[in-house]
Amino acid sequence: MDLPLQNDLNISYLYETFNRTTNSHKYFWFLSLLSAVKDAQTTCKFNDLANEMIHTAQPYVLKQHLTLGYRDTL
Repeated sequence: MDLPLQNDLNISYLYETFNRTTNSHKYFWFLSLLSAVKDAQTTCKFNDLANEMIHTAQPYVLKQHLTLGYRDTL
């Protein structure tokens, strides 16, 4: 994955988060964080992020039969 370089943002941390990803929950977790940022939330509760994560993953699990694998525990 090629991410743009930013002088004031360390993109390498984001890159390493998704580099060689074996657990799909990372993507759903990141999407829930993006949703909170998009809604201009300055603070987030863990349960709210977890609920958003489950809400986002549910259609993929139920309709697309996404298997999260034995390593995922969503």
